[in-house]
Amino acid sequence: MGRGKVGHLYSNHCTVNWGEGSEYKMTSIYDKENDLSRQRKKRLKHASDVDIKYYDDLIILCRENGVAREEHKFKRLFLSKNNLKFYGLFKDSDFEPYLKNVDDVMSRCEVTGMKQQSIADQLLAKEIVKTRQAANATQCYASMWMDGDDLHGHLGVLNGLNINHV
Repeated sequence: MGRGKVGHLYSNHCTVNWGEGSEYKMTSIYDKENDLSRQRKKRLKHASDVDIKYYDDLIILCRENGVAREEHKFKRLFLSKNNLKFYGLFKDSDFEPYLKNVDDVMSRCEVTGMKQQSIADQLLAKEIVKTRQAANATQCYASMWMDGDDLHGHLGVLNGLNINHV
């Protein structure tokens, strides 16, 4: 991303940005479904039933279609350098050349090879588990956790217990 910036992936694995803390500009891309879900309680505090249904339908739409949002924050130094600092003396089209950066990068990206040690392989290599079956089961739970699944419900069903009542 311009000027060789390295992206910063947040721990939620749903947001990446370039130029965080910069006084020039910052670009972010994030998973809109995750963002809406995370802020649901705060945004719907005094909402009507119609608004709540609309919001929940919007979350489902974002999940089913994999909606991501791209944001650009142009800071003081950028606006001054590009003569865009006086509101009303520029048009939206003046920003267009600076908004295509992510598209340009994506058009040049190509996966040429990928080597990744699975969670199961790491568990076996570090002798945290003794069998491939235990490693695979643990990897499965790690994947479910990363996808946001309710592990308490799954574990309760697997152990024949209802964890909510334990």
